[in-house]
Amino acid sequence: MIHNHELLLVDEIYKLRSHKKVEKAHIEFLQKMRRNGMKVFHAYRLLRNGAGGSPILGFSERDAYDSVANKVKITLDRGDANHLMCV
Repeated sequence: MIHNHELLLVDEIYKLRSHKKVEKAHIEFLQKMRRNGMKVFHAYRLLRNGAGGSPILGFSERDAYDSVANKVKITLDRGDANHLMCV
């Protein structure tokens, strides 16, 4: 197939929107670490280093923040005010 642009390197593919996926287990891990006082940034670094890098993990630090914030928003949209006390 002929492309009108250069293809991305394997270690850059995770940056494409269509290839980003934050697994449910990763979201739960990030939330658990956040509830225990760890910043999302540090929890993400722990996941990234354990996986061997962002390309292998499959999502960026910004995606980690967005997924945690989205999970909180979904919970609050359901009316769970007690969740505010845990966050």
